[in-house]
Amino acid sequence: MGKQGFGRWLLLSAALSIGAANALSSPAQAADIIGKAPTQQAAASGGPASAMWFGGDFKQNVAAGFGGGVFALNGNLNLPGWLFRADLVGVGFDFAMPPAPNGHGDMFRGDGAVGYQVFGYGLVAQGFVGADYEQYNFHPASAGNPQLRDGVGAIFYGRLASATATQFPFAVDGQFETTNRDFWVRGRTGLKYGPWTVGPEAIMLGNVSFDEARFGGFVTYDLTNYMSVQANLGYADAIRNDNSGRGGNGVYGGVTLVFVH
Repeated sequence: MGKQGFGRWLLLSAALSIGAANALSSPAQAADIIGKAPTQQAAASGGPASAMWFGGDFKQNVAAGFGGGVFALNGNLNLPGWLFRADLVGVGFDFAMPPAPNGHGDMFRGDGAVGYQVFGYGLVAQGFVGADYEQYNFHPASAGNPQLRDGVGAIFYGRLASATATQFPFAVDGQFETTNRDFWVRGRTGLKYGPWTVGPEAIMLGNVSFDEARFGGFVTYDLTNYMSVQANLGYADAIRNDNSGRGGNGVYGGVTLVFVH
């Protein structure tokens, strides 16, 4: 039954950008987690005080949209200090309900977290803890997955990435939420050439209802020193439980815009 598993595969949506948006952006963002600020700015003085990201991703029978921001309480994302982060995510998905007609589900999540970042040896490490709320709606209501619940829980983010201008940037990002034991981990490395950064990515995600692995690539283009666009594309492979509700095995992809100020 395809209704198992519609957790936060959307988490991938936090697409963090490792090259020009090297800070989730993330997705996470995404993204490079904090700062989605361009990598070349990570070591510069007088850096941006905030960063915002907006985007979406897709998979067969699934579409997601997301937005978020990170703010340096000391006014500079390029310096060690306290940070505040907020994210909003929405997902719609269709799934089979044989012998009945197909069902539809929607998932919404919002969270806020406080974190701290440190720099050293050409790296930046960031950690956050906060609270999130997520809600699932199913049509028909009888199609609801009993493993997935609405509610408030704790959320944790972490990131380790290159923090200086380098031709071979990398980033490892992850997050975990207690509401439905949602998790998302992504690793990226790349080659930077002028305003372009291109490279491979590997993602693991899941929750109480499913686990999934994704393998693909990404490209980031720095439109300006304060804005970049990123796209990723790859193949998703179901590891645990029926993933047909989220499109099953197949192609995934997404686009993220990152702004720093």
